[in-house]
Amino acid sequence: MTGTMLGTIRQACALVALGALAACSLQGAIDAMVSDEDREMVEEFIDDIRDGNLEDLREEFDEDIWAQSEPQLEAAAELFPEGDSETRFVAYSVNSNLDDGDRRTTKEFRVLTTDEDTWTITQIDTTAVNGRQRITAWNVEAYDEEPEEVAVLESAGTVMLWFSIIGLAFLIGVVVLIVWLIRRSRRNTRAYPGAIPPTVPPPDPPAPPVT
Repeated sequence: MTGTMLGTIRQACALVALGALAACSLQGAIDAMVSDEDREMVEEFIDDIRDGNLEDLREEFDEDIWAQSEPQLEAAAELFPEGDSETRFVAYSVNSNLDDGDRRTTKEFRVLTTDEDTWTITQIDTTAVNGRQRITAWNVEAYDEEPEEVAVLESAGTVMLWFSIIGLAFLIGVVVLIVWLIRRSRRNTRAYPGAIPPTVPPPDPPAPPVT
């Protein structure tokens, strides 16, 4: 029974440790939610803006917003860092529902592109109705310093990491206490094999004298 309980405790510790490692980074959680297909689409969208590949961009847009977007895309290219930069997702959401038998899926991406001197946030909204998703809204903003939403994301990840460490340390302390109590109980059992000492029957009374 004790061995089973200790094995369960060890498994719980391992699961909590893995959970803490998985939850310590919000950035990692966002990256895990974005599919490879969506990641490729967003990265190509940003590369095409920076390189001015309007023909390739047109294929990704909903026709209703392309005419208005085309001249704005040329101006948006100047908002990105020059040269090498890092690109990462800072927000992602998806919603899917049935509308009169049609599957409608909307997604929203917010992506940071930075060389540590310029920070550019690109937002892309897509909609798919029973087929390929198309860009239905977009926006590009440039900042001279780290955007607040990026700072909050990094701070939240740090807070989650510390909460995970504290929670794991508490669980380890509980396990150590349980193990110590079990060992102490075993020592007491060896020292006092019975909770109640055995009863010794009284001696028989002496026989009466023979007269």
